[in-house]
Amino acid sequence: MATKAELIESVANEAKESLGLTKKAATEVANKLLESIVATILKGEVVSLHGLGKFVPKDKTHTSYPGVKPGVPRDPSTGIKKVKRHVIFKPARDLKLALNTPAVATPAQ
Repeated sequence: MATKAELIESVANEAKESLGLTKKAATEVANKLLESIVATILKGEVVSLHGLGKFVPKDKTHTSYPGVKPGVPRDPSTGIKKVKRHVIFKPARDLKLALNTPAVATPAQ
């Protein structure tokens, strides 16, 4: 698993030679990018990153458990209906192909 810090370090190392980007500048760019992505999703808009995929905000408006009548979940004590929001990630076609293509056989470690 790659953490945010590891990704920033990787970008900073690669961009240092070609763009002269420092680790501090790479951190600022990454933070602004993530803030922008989160703000767009919170507005209910889809974020599409070419080659990676789409982040699609969705409202969970029904329950889908066995024995539970479908409908909008509500708090039984107050009667207030609660719509939960979540984000779905849909990977790009190229990413799916890369994940599902058999890799060249490497010795097990």
